This record gives sequence, structure tokens and C-alpha cells, in this order.
Amino acid sequence: MYRIQKNKRVLFLTKNEEVLYEFKYQKWSSSKGDFYCGEQYVSIRPRNMMGQKFDITKDNTEVGEITFNWKGQMSIQVEDSNYTKHTFFIRSKGFWKSYYEILNADDKVLFKLKPKFVWKAFGYNFDIEIDHFSYDKEELALFEEVFMYVVFGVNVQMSQASGAV
Repeated sequence: MYRIQKNKRVLFLTKNEEVLYEFKYQKWSSSKGDFYCGEQYVSIRPRNMMGQKFDITKDNTEVGEITFNWKGQMSIQVEDSNYTKHTFFIRSKGFWKSYYEILNADDKVLFKLKPKFVWKAFGYNFDIEIDHFSYDKEELALFEEVFMYVVFGVNVQMSQASGAV
């Protein structure tokens, strides 16, 4: 089972309690962050002052973007190692027990992200529900990277909704 845990300015992606990625926010800003994806340095930076678009770069080469529209909807476009573009959409669901569905361009649910507030960290940890048997190794590797982008986007969206940014 995948889980993303927060510890101050650092998010840890774990799979069965083993740390896969460590995402670090720069300073206390929630709009910039970095992590290593294998040997590649991944960076997320805002494209403009409005906080509507964020560039995703690997080793200073742009490979994708996170986009918010005026209705609060979020999309992520990422280029994989084979230079194939993938588009993901994040849809908020539920009212009392809210969660997020991550869909592909064909509107198929790929995985679910369930936030859980932790008072000690004064932030959210996320449990990720995914059917491991429906995807091959390459797809799961791409999804592990996308998990970090999704959580970054969800955190930005939550901070914008609360007026913190």
C-alpha cells in the first residue's frame, strides 16, 4: 500500500513502509519543491504569480505542468522516459469523507487519494488506493512519480482554498 506522510516541509512517499521518494518544499512556501526520481532531479516551480500553472522539470528540462482552472479543477501533463505525454485529471469527491480520484484522458479512474488530517504534523497524510494487478511495472513507476505531483497539486489547492497563499 502506498502512503504519503508529511513531516514539517518534507513529504515521504512510502510503499509498504519503504521510502521511495522524499519531496522537500523550499522554505515555507508551498509553491516550490524538489525531489529525486531515480538519478534525476525533479523540480516544481510556479510559472506565474497567479499560481494557476506550475512547471515540472527534470534536470532543468521541462517535462510537464500542473494546471488549475478558474473552477478549481486540476490537470497534470507529464512526459515519460519514452517522450510520451500523459494527461491526468484530479477530481474531488465526497463531502463528509472527501477524497480525490485521479483519472486519465479517457475518464478512467486510475487511483484514489484519501487525505487524513494529522494533528501532530498539522497537515495531511494521504493513503493511495491503486489496483496493482491492473498495471505493469512501467505504469506503476510512472504513477509513483505522478503521486508526488498530485499531492503537491492537492496541497496547493487546499492552501489556496484556505487563503494561505
